[in-house]
Amino acid sequence: MPQQLYQQMIIRHNQQPIGKDKTFLFNHSAEGENPSCGDELTLYIKLEHQHIDDIGFTSDACAICTASASLLCEQLQGKDLEQAALMAKRLADKLITKQGELHHQLDVLTAVSQFPSRINCALLPWSTLNLIIDKAVTL
Repeated sequence: MPQQLYQQMIIRHNQQPIGKDKTFLFNHSAEGENPSCGDELTLYIKLEHQHIDDIGFTSDACAICTASASLLCEQLQGKDLEQAALMAKRLADKLITKQGELHHQLDVLTAVSQFPSRINCALLPWSTLNLIIDKAVTL
């Protein structure tokens, strides 16, 4: 995918983020923060039998973090926790080590790996998701 298309998709997901400030009855939430950038994000999930019935977020974050959270909401709606955890792991592997397979809808975030200082911006929503998964699995 050309770099310009990646940039356009990140801009679109930042300007019209899926799941941002969405109102619904959630039963799990977690807060994440990226001190190096100042991003703050809270992720909300309604889980039913380890299945993501609804998902949304609030944030005060940069465009990359907001776009990543939007993609997370778009891609994880209707998935189970195992699928969600696998997607988070694969994204982290791809951005940090530039290795592994990635869900094609998340390819737009691989452009961030060219800017090491921004990788944590893209990963913040996904690491926050992992906090929810860790709590939900232990309940």
